[in-house]
Amino acid sequence: MNKLIQQQAWNASRRTGVPQEEMAGVGHLAAMKAIQCYDPEKGMNLTSWVWRCAQQAMFNFGRKQDLSPAEWFDPDLLPSKHSEWQPDKASIFKSTLDALSNEARWVVELVLTGSLPRTCRTPRKARGHLRKYMLKRMDLTHARVWEVFAEIKEALK
Repeated sequence: MNKLIQQQAWNASRRTGVPQEEMAGVGHLAAMKAIQCYDPEKGMNLTSWVWRCAQQAMFNFGRKQDLSPAEWFDPDLLPSKHSEWQPDKASIFKSTLDALSNEARWVVELVLTGSLPRTCRTPRKARGHLRKYMLKRMDLTHARVWEVFAEIKEALK
């Protein structure tokens, strides 16, 4: 059961930014509580019950932490060549950003400032969140949303 909880802790850690060891601790506590209140008469396997309780406990703990990307991202982990001021690259980036449409520029600035919700840790989830926002609040069509993503992708090549 330890391996099961460690796997769940690793997944929860990647989703929320909370350290894996902390998530494993939450999962183990939840597993102990789940074993105490397990009722075999309900027809559920013990492992399934413990897994579900640990998963929910880690999810709720991660939601309560609400870490922004600025809190869990450590810029010191980047290679030193990226942390140096390079005016030529900065001007290239600025000109690329200026060449984008207003919608594409908005998406890039939102991603770079870390303003996405904490649940958007993967590119796929971030794209989904941005797509929903652009469809509902910016009144863009599906075709225009995908044109914006394609524009950003082309600019990054």
